[in-house]
Amino acid sequence: MKELPRIGDRIRLVAMHDDPGPIATGQNGTVVDVTSHGSGADAWHQIDVSWDSGRALMLVSPPDEFEIIAGETQWTGRSISIARSISAWTPRLVRHPSSVSTKS
Repeated sequence: MKELPRIGDRIRLVAMHDDPGPIATGQNGTVVDVTSHGSGADAWHQIDVSWDSGRALMLVSPPDEFEIIAGETQWTGRSISIARSISAWTPRLVRHPSSVSTKS
C-alpha cells in the first residue's frame, strides 16, 4: 500500500480516474482530511484536498494517483480555525428577551 498523506501534507496529482470534472494532472494541493474505509485488500481512502487552483475536490485512493511532495507541509487555515473554535467554546445560558419580566 502506498503511503497515505497526513493533514497539511502537500501533494501532486499524478492521475484522476473516472471523474467527469477532473483536476488537471500535475496540480498541487494541500491535504485537508483523510478518511480510511474498509480493511486489507478492500481498503480505500478519501483524501480531501484544497487545490492551489482554488478547487476543492477529494481523491479516492485507489484508483486516483498522487505523490507526496517531500519537505512541503503546511497547516491549513481550516485546521487552525477548528482547533481555536474547540478550545474557545464555552457553554452559556442565554435568556430570550420575552422571558424577562418588566414588572417590579
